[in-house]
Amino acid sequence: MTSFRPTALLTLIYVAAYLGFGQLHFPLQKDELHFWPTALFFSRSLVPTAEQLRTYNDLSTPVPFVIFGALENLFHQGYWLARFTNFLVSFLCALTVLFAGKKVTRAALLCTAGLLLFPYFVGVSTHVYTDTIASAFALAGVAFFLEGKALIAALFFAGAVSSRQYAVVFPAGLLCFSFLHGQTRLNTIAPLVLPLLALFGWFLFWGGPANSLALSTQIVATSGWASLLPHNVGYFLACVGLYFCLPELLFFPESRKEFQGQLAQRKRTALIVVAVLLYFSLFPPLGNLEPYPFKEMGYLDKTLRLFLGDFLRVVVLGGLAFLTVLRFFRDQLAAYFVGLNAALMAKAHIAWDKYALSLLLVLWFLKAKPINPEGYPAKAHL
Repeated sequence: MTSFRPTALLTLIYVAAYLGFGQLHFPLQKDELHFWPTALFFSRSLVPTAEQLRTYNDLSTPVPFVIFGALENLFHQGYWLARFTNFLVSFLCALTVLFAGKKVTRAALLCTAGLLLFPYFVGVSTHVYTDTIASAFALAGVAFFLEGKALIAALFFAGAVSSRQYAVVFPAGLLCFSFLHGQTRLNTIAPLVLPLLALFGWFLFWGGPANSLALSTQIVATSGWASLLPHNVGYFLACVGLYFCLPELLFFPESRKEFQGQLAQRKRTALIVVAVLLYFSLFPPLGNLEPYPFKEMGYLDKTLRLFLGDFLRVVVLGGLAFLTVLRFFRDQLAAYFVGLNAALMAKAHIAWDKYALSLLLVLWFLKAKPINPEGYPAKAHL
């Protein structure tokens, strides 16, 4: 397949989104109301001071804020340039999926379409949010690692965890997968420790998971068992089911055949059904807990609330989560990414479709990337 038409189509989609979102000049909204002031806090200088890194008032690790602040320091274009930077990074991520195999294939084109179907992928990139930059770093880390460039990958992973703490699941997943598949060469494993040390370094620097000022302003518990919200895990798995598993079944006939084969393993399927039923019975994702003023957990939850009561809504979410567990209940790199991401969601203050952004980007990239028999094990790919 020639690359011009798919690239041109992707470009047109982004141009349409740029125009549709008012050329990114709309007023600040939602989390931007505190993200942009944090960026301005870092705009005082190109290089942040230790005091700034200790006292900015946001929970996320600071690299995106530092980038946005540096852009404002240099160009004085206000929040438009921060949004445009995210928007451009999002476009480059989509191109990376499209060209996952160095040239555009039918599979890569479908995977890019699947990625764009996730409404938060382009939507978040039109705002001054930190997720897009963190996701791009994570994608670059996975891509370089699978090409055998572990040290370069480690630097990108360090950037990812320094942009959003949850990105640690990607180097951690690769580390676990590498050990279990005999990839224990020092030049492969040692670089993966670097991003873990980077996150540990932030913990030491702050004396906790975030700086003390941001933690002191939180309205929910941030440590101990009280901070665990296991219903977030179920909702996250349902989001993966909707935004990845269902499009994959729709787009790829071989995935449908594989799905049927998995269902045919009755004992295994029954075990997964019982596990999902039990989990959703104990921890039903009925909504975000007080004191947050909004119960809805994202577009998926909002849509279901239009048509279904609590019981049927949980049934649908449980069914989507079942698809995810069945799909990734196997010895595969992606399973480690999904499992670690889902487990980490128990520490998220709220459930939100957006939190699946980085994982979905990586999953569609792995699906689009051809297997290299001379490189990493085939089980690294989808």
